[in-house]
Amino acid sequence: MVLLTRLKGLINKHSQNVFLVTTLGVSSLSWILIPPKASAFFLNPSTLTQSSNKTGFEHESTNLIADVLYLRPSSTYNHMAASGAYRINQQFALGLTDEWYIEEQRFGADALISGLLHNDSSAIEAGLKMFDWGFVQQQQDGSFGNTGDAFHSTSLFIQSVAYALLTLQESPVADQYTDVIEQYLTPLNNAAHWMIQADIWEQGLTHTAPYTHRYYILSAALGLTGKLTNDQKLIDYADQTIIAGLARQQSDGANPEMGGHDTSYQMSGALYAMRWLTHFSTDPLAADVATMLDQALLWEDSVILETGAINSDGNTRTEGVALTRAGEIKQINHREIIYGFAYWFSMTDESLWESNALQVASYYYSEDEQVVLALEKIEHSQSPLIDVEPTSKSQPVPETSYSFGLLMSGVLCFLCRCKSLQS
Repeated sequence: MVLLTRLKGLINKHSQNVFLVTTLGVSSLSWILIPPKASAFFLNPSTLTQSSNKTGFEHESTNLIADVLYLRPSSTYNHMAASGAYRINQQFALGLTDEWYIEEQRFGADALISGLLHNDSSAIEAGLKMFDWGFVQQQQDGSFGNTGDAFHSTSLFIQSVAYALLTLQESPVADQYTDVIEQYLTPLNNAAHWMIQADIWEQGLTHTAPYTHRYYILSAALGLTGKLTNDQKLIDYADQTIIAGLARQQSDGANPEMGGHDTSYQMSGALYAMRWLTHFSTDPLAADVATMLDQALLWEDSVILETGAINSDGNTRTEGVALTRAGEIKQINHREIIYGFAYWFSMTDESLWESNALQVASYYYSEDEQVVLALEKIEHSQSPLIDVEPTSKSQPVPETSYSFGLLMSGVLCFLCRCKSLQS
């Protein structure tokens, strides 16, 4: 499966024995040694500037997302009732239960974006219908009444709506939906302002604390809503949660969940951070977020097994620990992991992330013939392993002995410098 891609990934990962990299943290500059498994592709300012030229719609349009994850637009709304209620909310809409979650309506973003990518008006309308059902439940204070897990559930919903609407604004059909987008701005802004009320915010952050990925959900929810509605106060609150999330990352790149690591939620948080970064690439915190993301994805890279499966050993939440809203055991969200690698590839143009996305997708979708064909098409469209005439963006792979010797010389120089400074 995707043999060429895997070979390229192995060369990227193992052609060097040690890497000396500079890591820019939130408040300090430190030097760390990265083990052989991980390569380092931290964004420099010029790369970050280049990524800012791409819109969210353009990142979504990368073939790994558009032609693999969004291969079938109709599948994004096949659990939607005629009313727009999605999944478990259908029972609430029918009056069969008092329990419902506004977060379930966030999947309208998948339908809307898939419709934009494939020019499928039915999917676009389904996505908007899911949003509409959600906002019908909104109360005068901006909240969603008796929704379960109100603060967290609301944050998931409004980040989804805000990102989807921004993507719609960036799409070729934006002019057709100007009035539609406008009608969501006030209820979206009201929901965000309900969240930042002092008592709601304080209690919400208390519940957020054990889960690093939730800080990035909040940053996307408030930041993207702030951008869409031109509300600087919301953007400032988003920056607060970005700073809190960055401070939690461990030295190995893991973003902890409930006192440990989780190989599924690691990418979930990263993907929300990417959405924020896409729209705030000139923010003073952008460089630190980019560094966090590179470290987080290098950590995620280390848990990909040779088969392409994601290792779940030691997870604190998925595969045998936590339950979904429907009461089922949470599994590894392989789709989100593929999504994150593909999105970061689009933002950085670093082939390792594309290689990882292809490898994971080839494992989890090995029995889906249409996806396999799409993956093979993507693989065959890639550049040769070694270019005959290397350009500034693509250099031939150096001989291992030479690159290792060169790197070891640098490491020895660094260690000698440290020794001299200590003396």
